[in-house]
Amino acid sequence: MFIKILLAIILFITTLLTSSDCMAQAGIEKQYYINGKVKLETVYNKRHEKHGIEKLYYETGELWSKTIYMRDRKDGVEKIYYKSGQMMKEKPYMKGMLYGTEAAYWENGELMEEISYIDGMKDGAAKYYDIDGTLMEEKIWESNQLIETRKTNLRATSVNNMSTSVGQP
Repeated sequence: MFIKILLAIILFITTLLTSSDCMAQAGIEKQYYINGKVKLETVYNKRHEKHGIEKLYYETGELWSKTIYMRDRKDGVEKIYYKSGQMMKEKPYMKGMLYGTEAAYWENGELMEEISYIDGMKDGAAKYYDIDGTLMEEKIWESNQLIETRKTNLRATSVNNMSTSVGQP
């Protein structure tokens, strides 16, 4: 009898010690819509950090987005889709911050916009296109500061430069 009680106490203490966050099981967590379809799939490591591909779905079951996580931070290209499966947006991340060129697409597959980022800030050219793929506007950024805007006039096909720098008209 004494041995059974002692074993029960040891088992209880062992359970308490191994149930902390740092000893949690790695795995996939799923959330569901009320209709029973999967809403979200998230992969966790043993430290309960997002680590792997997280998938989010439309209520009707189509894939909405795929995001890559490394130790709880976005790291890689996040992809967002229209219900049709056509690419809506690609957002590059490095160590949790936007880094590289983000691209958005019209539902017909044509490029809608391209925006350059460095360390989470707009830096470089940002280009905006109409639904047919014609360049409509270009903005130049430096460290999240708008430096210049160039708009394309479709009728005259000329480019107007309008500086937005401090101290200039």
